[in-house]
Amino acid sequence: MTPSVMYDDNVGNTTESTPQLLVTRSTAEITVAAIVLLCIILTSVIGNSAVIYAIFKNTQLRDHVSNLFIMNLSLTDLTTASVVMCTSLVTLIGDVTDVNIVWCNFACAANYCLIIVSMMTLAFISIDRYIAVIHSLKYQTLMTSSRIYMMIGYSWFQGVAFAVVPVVLHWNHYDYWEVICAVDWSHETAVYYVIIACIVCFLIPGGTMVFCYTNVIRQAKKCSAIQAMPTNSYKLEPADGHKTDSTHKQRRVTSRMTKTITSLLIVVILFFIFMTPFCVTKFLKVVMTHPSAVPPYANLTAAFFAYLSSVVNPFVYGIFRADFRNAYKRMFNQISCCQYRYSYDDSYCSNSTTRRNSMMPKSSPPANADDTTEKSTRVVLKHTAKVFTQKSSECTTSTGAGTGTGTGTGTGTNTHTNTKTKAWSSTRTLQVWLHQMHSTAIHDQQHVPIVQKLTQTVADSNT
Repeated sequence: MTPSVMYDDNVGNTTESTPQLLVTRSTAEITVAAIVLLCIILTSVIGNSAVIYAIFKNTQLRDHVSNLFIMNLSLTDLTTASVVMCTSLVTLIGDVTDVNIVWCNFACAANYCLIIVSMMTLAFISIDRYIAVIHSLKYQTLMTSSRIYMMIGYSWFQGVAFAVVPVVLHWNHYDYWEVICAVDWSHETAVYYVIIACIVCFLIPGGTMVFCYTNVIRQAKKCSAIQAMPTNSYKLEPADGHKTDSTHKQRRVTSRMTKTITSLLIVVILFFIFMTPFCVTKFLKVVMTHPSAVPPYANLTAAFFAYLSSVVNPFVYGIFRADFRNAYKRMFNQISCCQYRYSYDDSYCSNSTTRRNSMMPKSSPPANADDTTEKSTRVVLKHTAKVFTQKSSECTTSTGAGTGTGTGTGTGTNTHTNTKTKAWSSTRTLQVWLHQMHSTAIHDQQHVPIVQKLTQTVADSNT
């Protein structure tokens, strides 16, 4: 069955009466497209909200000023899902052919503004990585938080400046097949706007990203080549382990930097991949003014591909960056913990902060709960306390013996120094292990006071 085709001089145009080819959608097509768009919206909102929340709550992520760019990029993607995509979903489900001119102008301006902000933010991220890798000694001086805020502010200024032009000149109209308000490129003066916007908002940022990432990748390959040298030359070094430890530390730093750069490069590549169909259809509409220059379903597909660029970034961060991956895990564990506790104690989630600061828990899990993980963690903590008690006893015994056998000032001083060294070495391992448990293993508030007590005891024993 062929779809109904008709020409309408008014439908889809809120400015001028230009004939447009309109192919109505069937109910099945609307249902499938609405389900796909709803999945895109939910994934984008949840993923980008998780990125913003992780940066806000995680001290390690918040301390890196470069993550402000990632937060800005996630904010633009979240706004795109909340404003632009939701508008498309409503008009798609209602199968409307016209939208209120006020909201149409707002949605169109928001769409183009957010696309430009995303492009400029990606360019600024490439500049940040270029300075961090090529001019690493000057990075702290050049990339301060105030300058990063200025760069982010400029990206929004440029986005707003180019987005308001079609609104002021009344170029916007509702595109039935893009399912969004867009610019009517049939206006003669729109060609000049397209050329300027293409150069300033796409070609210059794109060229900046190519230049920066080309040099960053070249420098990363040089570092990898240097570190890939045979390690047998280290045998001539003193056998104190300092050379090997330094080399391993440098390799870990380089590997972490490489993964960060890889994740950002993939974000840029995916952005261009998903935005290419959207840009191609816009270019064809500028060059070819005929209504059927772009097939109807090509418009819809290009619009959905553009929306996908706001979805993939959180997944890229979680796959390639360990810091974001750990932040996601902690956030998921906190949500799971609150859901588990909420079913037994309504005040648990609301009072979790108070209990976190207290030395002893105010509530305990029910006896019939599935607490296999809690039991295993409690066993480990008890074993740690037992080992710590034994080590402390050994240190106390060594201190008493050393004091009794010391003869003379010199002997007594040396015995006291050896005792302090032994006490420090016996508790250092426990201190490091407890720090790791703080950051990774312990999410149950029932065990936090125990770990805090052990950590404080270890710290007191070192003084």
